[in-house]
Amino acid sequence: MNFGIKRLPATGNGRRYHLYDKEEQLLLVADHGSPWLPKDPCKHVRFAKPDGQPVASLDLPWQENGRKKHKHTSYAIIYDFAVYAIINEYGRSLDGDPLSLPYYLMEVEGVRWLVCGGCEQDLFLGFYDDVPDGLAVFTEPQDATLPEPIGRVQSAQTVHDFQIKLPVDSFSQASLLSLALIFLVDRYTC
Repeated sequence: MNFGIKRLPATGNGRRYHLYDKEEQLLLVADHGSPWLPKDPCKHVRFAKPDGQPVASLDLPWQENGRKKHKHTSYAIIYDFAVYAIINEYGRSLDGDPLSLPYYLMEVEGVRWLVCGGCEQDLFLGFYDDVPDGLAVFTEPQDATLPEPIGRVQSAQTVHDFQIKLPVDSFSQASLLSLALIFLVDRYTC
């Protein structure tokens, strides 16, 4: 599966993205911080079909001042009124260093996945389906012995801002998971 993702111009504090298939068909849009959630516009990312019909949401944790910083942050993808996936973000710099790229452990459809990589001219993150036990105790996933990645996320120099390549049938909702991951990763690339 190949997807291209475009970052649209921001509206205030909001961010918007479009996800395309390899034939350039618009499949999914992501919208954050828009008037569709006036009470708490920063707590959810809405995913919708191109016609605007909501499909799912990404629940963002509240960030309260004075709250103790945790080793990781968890995000839930809600699809069909149930939790479809949990994305745990590790390794983010607590001092807000934008060059510190985190890694992600995802629990999707009963399987654990790792998404990690380095911060180079082209952002590259690898998808790994054979996650070593106890990976979260490492400060960097590179400290563990990892297999070859089965998929990748790359910043693109084309009409898209990002390209994602995944094995066919890796997830039943691959487009949704890809767009949610880009929403999280893009904070460290712009």
